Amino acid sequence: MALKWKRELLALVLILTFAGLIGVADKSMRRPLPQRIVELPPFPPPPTVFRGLDPPAPGDPAYKVKIDGPRDSRGTAFPIHRDGHWMTARHVVDSCDRIGILSGRKKIRWASAVAIHANADLAVFSMRGSAPLTLPVDLRPLERGQKGFGFGFPNGKWAQLHTLLLGRARQHTAGRYRLVEPVLVWSVHTSVPSNIKTLGGISGGPMLDTSGTVIGVHSASSRRRGRLMTVAPITLLSMLNEIGLADAGAPRPPLDVVDLAETRFPRFGDSLRRKRAVVPVVCDVF
Repeated sequence: MALKWKRELLALVLILTFAGLIGVADKSMRRPLPQRIVELPPFPPPPTVFRGLDPPAPGDPAYKVKIDGPRDSRGTAFPIHRDGHWMTARHVVDSCDRIGILSGRKKIRWASAVAIHANADLAVFSMRGSAPLTLPVDLRPLERGQKGFGFGFPNGKWAQLHTLLLGRARQHTAGRYRLVEPVLVWSVHTSVPSNIKTLGGISGGPMLDTSGTVIGVHSASSRRRGRLMTVAPITLLSMLNEIGLADAGAPRPPLDVVDLAETRFPRFGDSLRRKRAVVPVVCDVF
């Protein structure tokens, strides 16, 4: 009997102790849930049947981008007008003391003037002399799931991307300046080279459709999620109208877009790089 009594007592002590631990954990030892910080809203995968993309709307998904203070940096640019006008992202050239493009391994051509879009991540700067080749900018109907081809210099190295359009979003920029603007969100399908570790530096580069027309400018990215955000086409055209370059028109000379396809786009991109239609941008801060 004594042995049975001791076993029952031990069982009761264990039950009470376990219950006490649970109670303590519930009241005073529970760790708070981690704060949910949304960097990029979830987007559905591209549809197998294309659907037209509606105009920007207040209910579009929103995400935040933080812009650091002025510092030396690099980005990407491309020519949009034969008289030496180049387009890039605003955050690449904003607050720079001088802006230039790399025209050789160590040679830099400095810009003579720069125009900043007041409400978007977009800028145009001017170089002395004409551009050897220009890329057309146009407002065309967009469809979810359509192909886009991005080019630029992430981390200062040439890269080419095949992407698919996911949809629209609103980009909230904070830090060095504050903006709220409509953007397009793309899913990276293929990258060349395939081992790109960061997309920083591709900002300002063009996003082209299958006809070789510029339909966006790289603004932000999430390499972890394989997402790219580009300035909306309507913003590109408004910028050109504001600075009197609405006649950018067709590319000069005409581009051969036969290679601008899912499996052959790297050949087209290499042609752009050789013809200096996509170049690295240098920002110097004194």
